[in-house]
Amino acid sequence: MEHRPIAGFPGYTVTDTGEVWSAFGRSNGKNPRAIEASPQRKLSPGIAGSNGYEQVWLYRNEGKEKHGRFVHLLVLEAFVGVRPEGMQARHLSGNERDNRHENLTWGTPTENAADKARHGTTVRGEAIRQAKLTEQFVIEARRLAAAGVNYAEIGRRFGVHKSTIRRAVIGERWAHVEVGG
Repeated sequence: MEHRPIAGFPGYTVTDTGEVWSAFGRSNGKNPRAIEASPQRKLSPGIAGSNGYEQVWLYRNEGKEKHGRFVHLLVLEAFVGVRPEGMQARHLSGNERDNRHENLTWGTPTENAADKARHGTTVRGEAIRQAKLTEQFVIEARRLAAAGVNYAEIGRRFGVHKSTIRRAVIGERWAHVEVGG
């Protein structure tokens, strides 16, 4: 296991296996500014939001600045280099918690989208939290449109704007939904 320093965060290292280590101790719980002496300790990452990526909190300026950083980005920056403009981190295995150097690379948004499609991890349809339709609504909207009902009327029935219906019916959105015959 190889440790490399984390740029901009003295006292922290990241390993090629995706572990983040700190040379700083923990607060003793009684006085948040009192730090107990400690050898290097491994940080326990949390999961950031709904995207499933591991995140750690790093501190600098004597603990006055707190920064949340994704572990996969720390690994790539330390072992590959600074993110090239326009590139994204790619998890080659499709597992967003596999932060080993050998599983990560920089790539284009198109390559990243192709990875997600190949791994079946593309978030679409009802899995999108902001989705206003369901697959059943899309199937019904397409059936109604084929029968001659206009988008505005279909939108009123489902409580969404006619442009939302139009995009679903023509396949600009919800393209993965197939209407069975």
